[in-house]
Amino acid sequence: MGRDSGRRQLMDTLFSDPRRRQVYEAGEVIMAQGERNTRLFMVCSGILVGSRDLEDGESIPVLSFAHGELVGIQSIFLNDFVSTLTIRAQIKSELAWIDLIHDRPEDLEKRIIPLLVRALLKRQEQSLQQAERERIEALRAKELEQMGFLGQMAAAVAHELNNALAVVARGGEWLGAEVEHLAESRPPAEAKAFALGWREGRPLIGREQLRERTQDLRRRGFDFASARQIAQIDPQGVLLPLLHRSGAQDISAALRAWELGATLRDMAVSSRQAAHVVTALKQLGASERLREERAVIDETIKAAVTILGNKLRGVDLVCELSCTGTMGANEGELIQIWSNLISNACEAMASNDRPAQLRIVSSCDGGVAQVLIIDNGPGIPADVRNRIFEPNVTTKKAGLSFGLGLGLAVVRRLITLYHGSISVDSSPEGSTFRVRLPCQEA
Repeated sequence: MGRDSGRRQLMDTLFSDPRRRQVYEAGEVIMAQGERNTRLFMVCSGILVGSRDLEDGESIPVLSFAHGELVGIQSIFLNDFVSTLTIRAQIKSELAWIDLIHDRPEDLEKRIIPLLVRALLKRQEQSLQQAERERIEALRAKELEQMGFLGQMAAAVAHELNNALAVVARGGEWLGAEVEHLAESRPPAEAKAFALGWREGRPLIGREQLRERTQDLRRRGFDFASARQIAQIDPQGVLLPLLHRSGAQDISAALRAWELGATLRDMAVSSRQAAHVVTALKQLGASERLREERAVIDETIKAAVTILGNKLRGVDLVCELSCTGTMGANEGELIQIWSNLISNACEAMASNDRPAQLRIVSSCDGGVAQVLIIDNGPGIPADVRNRIFEPNVTTKKAGLSFGLGLGLAVVRRLITLYHGSISVDSSPEGSTFRVRLPCQEA
């Protein structure tokens, strides 16, 4: 109340002459740095920006002035009438003014001291904000420099690996298709089991679901070993009608056929991702983007789990994937995001004295996909939690490995390029990484 009252009083007394009002268009200069100014202005409407002009021609914004604020106060106390900043209208603005030489009241200083104090506090706050912006920009510049250096080193290695991986990837696809064709001449259970493994890969099934499915198959007459294997490879019961009519040897042959198909699929998926990583190494620190397509988010999560199959052994994995959305993205980059986060979780849980449990939850709502990677590891130390997405930050010390190094810097970079966000919550009971990405719902 007092603040507005003081402004109105000044407006009604010092700045009430309609002949001493002037409108400035956006970009127009009110006063220039280093030039003489004998006027004290009050902003009636609009916004002004005060900038420091540097010798190299650059101009750094320092202050802003809004309705009711005074401009040119320093002239009252310094009496040198030289502007220390260049003041421009940011938008169309109207200013009232008085001449400090001819119109200056005797008690001017006393009347404007409250406004002066507020102006100084605002200037201090804006200076701190500017310093923080400059600090963040310097960190980003350093990060880009580090990424560029790493990119140059990685490109040399990537060039040597690229051709060999291309041969492996093409060979894996061809081998899978050829074996599928040959499997058609085998008994129906074997042919269908191979096709299931080759086309669908290894299903994501948690321990509780596996236990319930195994018990159900036991009730249907399968022995424990067969029931458990069938539950692992065929949670939807696609093979069940054929296996019910098969003997033990035929079931064993069908299971081997499925394993052959699933292994070939694992090799194909992993070789494609390896080829992507090699290509991505060339792009590290560069502005060019990899080719984008319509990527199914849940399918990229499944691919990441497939690639990390060995690392996930012994982990109670629960996948609750309900994101039906797609997004314009490079599929390999999305797999790289999930692979890094899942790998970090596995490394964190390796130091546990309790059974490792990992949940991956996906959802899509309002054009935003959300993926949670939840582990029950020992948590992330507080002193690195706020820096874990910076390059070269790691907690691998004293025998502990949380996997938090360059990988998370790359993860954040990729997510940012797709206009998404990543955050982490952590406690001694575990950590949750939350990724949000724009998506198109199916």
